[in-house]
Amino acid sequence: MTALPAAPRFSAWGYREFRLLWTAQLAADLAANMQLFAINWHVFELLVGSTLPVSLLGFRFELSGAAAGLGGMGLARLLPIVVFGISGGILADALDRRRLMMWTRLCVFLVAAVLALATALGGASVALLYLISAAGAALSGFDTPARQSMVPATVPASHLSHAISLFALAFRLSAIAAPLAGAFLIEAWSIAAAYWVIAASFAVPALCLAAMRLSRPDDAIRAQPSLAAFAEGARFVRGTPMLWSTYLLDFFASCFATVGVLLPILAEVVFDSGVQGYGLLAAGQPLGAVATSLVLAWWHRLRWQGPLLIACVGLYGTALAIVGVSRSIWLSFAMLALFGAADTVSTVIRATLRQVLTPDHLRGRVASIALIFFRGGPRIGELQAGMTAAVLGAPFAIMLGGLATVACTALVVWRFPQLRGYDTVADARAGGRQVAR
Repeated sequence: MTALPAAPRFSAWGYREFRLLWTAQLAADLAANMQLFAINWHVFELLVGSTLPVSLLGFRFELSGAAAGLGGMGLARLLPIVVFGISGGILADALDRRRLMMWTRLCVFLVAAVLALATALGGASVALLYLISAAGAALSGFDTPARQSMVPATVPASHLSHAISLFALAFRLSAIAAPLAGAFLIEAWSIAAAYWVIAASFAVPALCLAAMRLSRPDDAIRAQPSLAAFAEGARFVRGTPMLWSTYLLDFFASCFATVGVLLPILAEVVFDSGVQGYGLLAAGQPLGAVATSLVLAWWHRLRWQGPLLIACVGLYGTALAIVGVSRSIWLSFAMLALFGAADTVSTVIRATLRQVLTPDHLRGRVASIALIFFRGGPRIGELQAGMTAAVLGAPFAIMLGGLATVACTALVVWRFPQLRGYDTVADARAGGRQVAR
């Protein structure tokens, strides 16, 4: 890895293809986050007050149907991410990435329209909501590796960190706007109306991608679609300790620090604030993330990324534990904002590191492995959080997840001591030897 010249402030905005890709991602993230918010609330409404009888070792338990149902959404989203994430990474390295994204986005629009129509006709059930969520997760397995692999092609290498910071900002802006917009649409109109707005929003990314003039060079190295091709990417990740350590951090943190699926229960049961309280809590994490993303979009020259990454993961685990013991909706909101701020810095560091260390012909497969970790981890987290909350209550489940995140962070740091001293500038001056160790 070589030292790159400092990029001007807001440099990535000067490139047309980047602006189109960023706009497509902003619209897609907004629609996806609104859909996730609406589906979670829909499942909660359908199952609130119900119980799930479970027999284990001769003992009979009555689990909360709403908590178990929300936790089950994680399982519904997990399996498609793993299966189709592998396929999506291979195809992103084998096909034209822009066209792959465009067709995927059209399919996402059609799936969203089916959900809106079924709900308007009164045919939406928990099973259908699970199926729609699974379909959306499967399609993201094709879209995400292609999109992440395209980012370096839209800007020069010296502007890559800024581009990644702006993509993080797009995701965070959508995450803060989506729950507020979703709560408004559900409260003012209906859940069906919210689904129709979401479906219309999913059409915007396809239009942006169609307008792009970006394509892979004819002489670019292309993977042959096969499991061997995926194994090549897996070997690269596993053989690069700096990459592998960040993947493990991402997985453990996202697995144990998943809180969004339990927010409807906190809002209704702990704080007695209904869907508006749910909207407030759901906006806390992205609000902190947006503020941090704005700072990073202006000042994106982070130093000592290893220690900073470790501190951020530990910080958002601690913040989550406080949410679990809080009895004030505003304290919980503040801790969720802190959680989002720490997560944003961590995300930018990990994403930049992944793009810098990975050659272009492997980027799709490396991104698909990252997708399994950072999308699969939260789905496992939703399942374990829902089941833990069903038995012990949502506050205890959240607190336990935060403490587990801190413990796993310490374990990864102990196993990969080179992470404690990693700095891209110092590493570039040393000729990349730190990363190679």
